Amino acid sequence: MSAHVFDDAVFIRSMASRRQLGGLARAAGDALVVLDAMPWDIVLVETVGVGQNETEIVRHASVVLLVQTPMGGDDVQAAKAGITEIGDIFVVNKSDHPKADATVRQLQEMIKLTQRLHSDRSWQPPVLKTNALDGEGVAELASRLDECFEHLQRHEDAAQARLRRRLRHRVHEVLRDMLARRMDDDHDLALEPQIAALQSRQTDPYAVAAGLLGRIG
Repeated sequence: MSAHVFDDAVFIRSMASRRQLGGLARAAGDALVVLDAMPWDIVLVETVGVGQNETEIVRHASVVLLVQTPMGGDDVQAAKAGITEIGDIFVVNKSDHPKADATVRQLQEMIKLTQRLHSDRSWQPPVLKTNALDGEGVAELASRLDECFEHLQRHEDAAQARLRRRLRHRVHEVLRDMLARRMDDDHDLALEPQIAALQSRQTDPYAVAAGLLGRIG
């Protein structure tokens, strides 16, 4: 990225996650709304890494590319259980590693299982090998990314369903932030006076939350 940060028509912005769960910064959703309103041809979002809990990217990106480094098959299974649910393209980097081919095979088997469980999916996620140091496989990766976007254009119903899920999630995000700010700013809605009742078990968190929500309306 440092080699292209000053290129014309290129904008790069680093955003700290600040312990935000999901693999993305809290403000990433707002930034993507702004970028979507601008005439950018391509927007790339790099996460801090994806594990079983860092899957927030699927709620923001049209196409999700998951990069895996070579490791033993059992390690892939343990590290990526459920991850094949969200990936559109899988990449095994460090293709010259002795375990690269084994990792590719393991991912392919996991993807086949996922496809059998979701037989309605028309896109078959490919597994590619690259080597970032010398650029090997990057041209093919770019080509497969184009194929994925073209596939979504041909299958408009699937693309619109993805868009609706992303927009629904974004509204939920904004709503949660607005409620949190309202709780912080409005002393009449302060949670602290309710803590004693919770401690003595005169009430429960659900009842307290419902009461506060009713007072907001």
